[in-house]
Amino acid sequence: MDTLRDQRELEAIWNSNKAHGRLGSAVSDPRPGHGNALVRSIEGMSASILPKRLHRLVRFGISGLLATGLYFVLVNVAVLTFGTDPAWASVYAYLLSLLFSYAMQSRFTFGVKGDSPSQVLRFGLTSVVGLSVSYWIIVLNGALELPFVVGALGVCILIPVCNFLVFKHWVFARAKVADSATTVESERV
Repeated sequence: MDTLRDQRELEAIWNSNKAHGRLGSAVSDPRPGHGNALVRSIEGMSASILPKRLHRLVRFGISGLLATGLYFVLVNVAVLTFGTDPAWASVYAYLLSLLFSYAMQSRFTFGVKGDSPSQVLRFGLTSVVGLSVSYWIIVLNGALELPFVVGALGVCILIPVCNFLVFKHWVFARAKVADSATTVESERV
């Protein structure tokens, strides 16, 4: 139900902007099946095996797996190559993968066109909480004298699950409402 409403809102926004000449030739069509080749390929693959309402979850998963993979590589390189303390290596890796994650989640997963200060603040707050949790998972892992890889895997599982829920219902939820309100307001003028 949510996905159908989102799709209808996106279609209305696209058509309004197109009718008012606000779309440049470089703008890709954000409607399902009309975007760039990568998005169309992913939607095509997911459409063949998943219901449409799960497509955002698939995009989140792809974005999350890429960001998580980046985190995991960075934390391992820092510990194994440079001898960095595992807890601090986790912090550094998390911060670096955070930049990549914001770009992927805001644009690819949730289809947000711009960055509002409140959205960036919400993403930052969510990320600080995630950073704190990832740090304490690694510290606890060390206190239990487990291999650091166990803690890193714990971070790789827990943080993405929590982030999807928070991103969907708080961080990027208002961006769609604000985009729709702006379009409706511009149609009245």
